[in-house]
Formats: sequence, structure tokens, C-alpha cells
Amino acid sequence: MAIKNYKGNETFKVGRNQDLNACVGNNGFNDIGTYEYGYDKAVNILVDAAKNDHGIVDPIIYPLIFSARHRIELFLKKSIYALEEIYKTISRKIVYLNYLPTHDIKRLWEHLKTLCEIDCRYKDVVLELSSLIEDYYIIDLTGETFRYPYDKNDVHHLDDFSCINIGIFKRQYDKASELMDNITYINNALLEEYKTGTFIDGLSRVQLEEISKMLPSREEWTNPSFDEIRERIKSTYSISGRALSRALNIIQKHREFSNNFGAIIPVTELTYNDYIVFRTKFNEFHSLEKGKEYFKYKNKYATDICSLISAQAIYSLMTFEEIGYFSRYSEDYDPLLKHYSNEESLDILFMRLMDSKRIPEWIEKGMVICGQSHFLK
Repeated sequence: MAIKNYKGNETFKVGRNQDLNACVGNNGFNDIGTYEYGYDKAVNILVDAAKNDHGIVDPIIYPLIFSARHRIELFLKKSIYALEEIYKTISRKIVYLNYLPTHDIKRLWEHLKTLCEIDCRYKDVVLELSSLIEDYYIIDLTGETFRYPYDKNDVHHLDDFSCINIGIFKRQYDKASELMDNITYINNALLEEYKTGTFIDGLSRVQLEEISKMLPSREEWTNPSFDEIRERIKSTYSISGRALSRALNIIQKHREFSNNFGAIIPVTELTYNDYIVFRTKFNEFHSLEKGKEYFKYKNKYATDICSLISAQAIYSLMTFEEIGYFSRYSEDYDPLLKHYSNEESLDILFMRLMDSKRIPEWIEKGMVICGQSHFLK
């Protein structure tokens, strides 16, 4: 692979002190989130500097609030892009606009609020953040107020303000920062959640899960009392009878959600006896004093287990372990099983399942996630 020759000049180049060399461009992973984080750190550094030297409070207020405002602008643009990805994932049509050139944070915020209507989990955090964002666009709509003393029409900035207390500013900024971090977390989580494909218009995956926990056993669905439950669900989630029917169809076919009302959809690759064989041999292996012969015993027990249960059962165990270890979605079971089935040697794969004493803990967590509670009896 060819080595890239990076540009440099007498001002912008690599220095001998490695601690002071900042990675930029393609040297590292630098995206809009990296820039946002940098401006956020600059705010904290400048506030600390002002607290330590009161004589610089007046001049430092300009780069300080500019950094805070620009962090907010970057957050808004980053979040708009993230929400647009969520809309694409669920095939929801929106008007895509290029918001990169604008510095109007009111326009950015209003558009972001509209996009956030896609899921009720944004509601509270958006409501709380609104007044904090408004404070910024009232004082500096387009990012010019703290960059220059005059605007393009030669009007002096900030004449309606006489004093800005850095301590009060920082407390408000910290509130906004926490809320912005919350929205970023929601964006990332929802993108992964909607990728599972488990949702309908008006009901997210989480809401479908909630509904599954409101349902009685499948045998009781024909009872008159079930009509009351249906009406309560429709009222709680403001959905039609048709939407509820679609939701119930999804829930009944869903391994995880159907387990919530006792309708287990068992995986076909692994039996209860398979799992008992694995646990028995696993416990025997980890109870031995193996010392220098650790790998010899590990290989023996792995070989024994592979001879006693099917390859598909082992792939299933590995799938449950990964889902449990990484807290993945139950919808990941089938694609992960296929991935492991197409992987390298079974023996090499299975050796990983012998490593940690916590492996059964992660497998059983994965089983619970996937609605396979019958393995834990």
C-alpha cells in the first residue's frame, strides 16, 4: 500500500514533540462530531482560563461564546444528518435540504424539531432544550456577533447587552450540553433500533415491546375480556384497530415479544439437551486445575463437546453469546447464525466459547434477549 505524502509548510507541519502533534484530515477519524467535541472542549478550557485570570474575562468572552455557539451549530447539523438517516432507514419521505452553508441556528433548530417528531422519545429533551437554544439565536442568529464588533451594515454588535457573566453562561451551557448529548445518544440508538425493521407507522419497536407485555396468554385472545385490552392499547398509543392488528401480527411472529405472553417460538438449531451437554462439559473443564496443560484440556473438552452436539447447535451457542455479550437485538439472531455457519473451522470457532467462566452468563443473557427462556428452566 502506497504511503500518503501529506502536505506541510513552516507553520502547519509535524513537530518533534509528539504530544503536541494534532491529527487532522484523513490522519485519524475526523468527522463533524470530532469538530463539535473540539469546540466543546474549547469552551471548558476558556472558562477555566477566565476563572484563573479575571483580567481576561472581557476579551475572552468573544472566542468563548463563539466556540459554544459553533458547537451548537455543529450539533444541529450533525443531528439533522443523523435523523435523515433514520428517515431513510424506515423509508419515510422527507425533503432533503443542504443545511451545511447556513449559520442560522434558528432555522436549523426548527428543522431539527420537525424531524424529531418521528419518535416520541425526543419529545421531552427537545422541549427542555428549546429555550436554551433560543438564548443563542436571540443574541447571535448567524454566527457573526462574537466574531466581529460590527455587522455587514456597520451596526455595532451587543449594544442591547451590557454584561455577560461567565459563571451563569457556563451553568446554562452545561445544561444544553447534557441535553445535546442525550439527543446524540437517542439518534445513535434509534438508527440501530430502526435497522431491525421491527416497527410500523405510529409504533416503534419499543412500543411494540410494551404492547406485547400488556397481552394475556394467546389462549385468552378469544375471550370477551380481550376486547377491553385491545381498546386500552388503542387508547394508550392513539392507534386504529387496523394498526393494532398489524402490531399483533408482528408481535406473534417475533421470538422476543411473543415470549412476553407465553408463546415461545423456539430456535431449531439448539435443544435443551444440547445446552445441558455444553454446560456440563464447560463446568467440568473450568473446575479442573489445568496449569501448564490448559490448552491440552481446552482442546480435549472442545473436541468432546463438538462430538456430542451438532455444528448448528454450536453456531447457535456462539450467536447467543455474542448477542448477550454485546446486548444486541434479538433480530440479529438469524443473520449472526448465518455468519457463523459460513465462518472458519468449527473447532477454532468453538475454542472461543471455552475461554471465560462468564461465557454461560452471556449465552443465557442472549437467550433471554431472544425470548428463549425455556433453556433456563
